[in-house]
Amino acid sequence: RGIYFLLDRAGSMRGDNWRGACKALAAFPSKLHPAARLWRSLFSTEVRDYAETPLTASEIDFGPDGENIHRVGADGGTSIQKALEHVAAKIKIHSSLRNAVVVLITDGQVGNESETLQAAKACGCPVHVLGIAMGVSDSLGALAHETSARAVFLSPGEDLVGAVERFAPVLGKPLVEGLQLSPGWHSVDGKPLNDLD
Repeated sequence: RGIYFLLDRAGSMRGDNWRGACKALAAFPSKLHPAARLWRSLFSTEVRDYAETPLTASEIDFGPDGENIHRVGADGGTSIQKALEHVAAKIKIHSSLRNAVVVLITDGQVGNESETLQAAKACGCPVHVLGIAMGVSDSLGALAHETSARAVFLSPGEDLVGAVERFAPVLGKPLVEGLQLSPGWHSVDGKPLNDLD
C-alpha cells in the first residue's frame, strides 16, 4: 500500500500546531505495515516533497519527535487544492498498480470547496483528514466522507500522537492476509502459488 502524507506548513500552523503536527507525522511510520511505501509532501502556497519516490518506514528519518520536519518551519498560505492535485499526480506515477491512501494533516479552511473536493476525488483513493485545532472547516469532513475515508478533528492542546495511535491501524492494515487457495493456481506472471512470498 502507498500512503501519501500531505502536511500543512502554512503560517497558521506556527507554534504548538506545527510542533504537534511534526510529532504526529513522525509517529506514523512505526505504526504502519512494514511493506507500506510512504510519501510525504509539505504544503503551503507551494508543495515540497521529501523524496523523489515513496520510501519504506526504515528508509525515513524524521528525527526525534519530527525534528527534521520541524526545522523546515511554517510559513505562507494554505492551498489544499494545489496539494491534492500535486499528490494525485504522484499517485499516478508511483502507485498505479497498488492500493493508495492520502492522509491530509491540516488546520486549514477550505475556501474553494467544490474545486478542492474534485481534486481529492482525482486522487482515486481515500483521502483521510487529521484536522488540527478549531480552524478546520466542515468541508474537510465532507471531503473525507466523499472519498470513503475517515476524518479526525482535534481541539487545540489535544494529543496528536495519541490520535495517530488510533488512526494508523486503519492505514496500515493489509487488505488481504492469510489467503489460501487450492493447488494449481498461478500468479499473473505465471509463478505457481507455492512459490509466492
